Amino acid sequence: MILRVARYYDAVAELAAEIGTAQADLSSPAPVLADDIAGFRLAVVRLTEQADTTQPQFSPEACTQALRDVEDRYEPLKAALLMAGSQGMVGMVAMENWLIQLSRIRRLAQQATKAALRLQALRSDGVVRAT
Repeated sequence: MILRVARYYDAVAELAAEIGTAQADLSSPAPVLADDIAGFRLAVVRLTEQADTTQPQFSPEACTQALRDVEDRYEPLKAALLMAGSQGMVGMVAMENWLIQLSRIRRLAQQATKAALRLQALRSDGVVRAT
């Protein structure tokens, strides 16, 4: 289980690097999508704050709820992006690049949540001490 948690954190680090590198190459989203993209990103930032198991206020329930918020924002954003692409508001290449980027961000949120919840479970079982 400890190796699994380590792998989740490795995935988070790899995804963060990919997101950072790809962000520089992304074109600006269509204005109609900018607020939704910003809201999605903010939800992921909140999730990463909730997934910080070193904080005394860490709560598995709050972490799980934060992931639900990310997931609830992802599907409508993806649909809106596909619609904007189909209506010519976003070029097809830009649409595809944004879909890939948003998927990476979503996966980072999922991996961070899995890592935090499993690490907290290990701590609760006394396998790992909190630092």
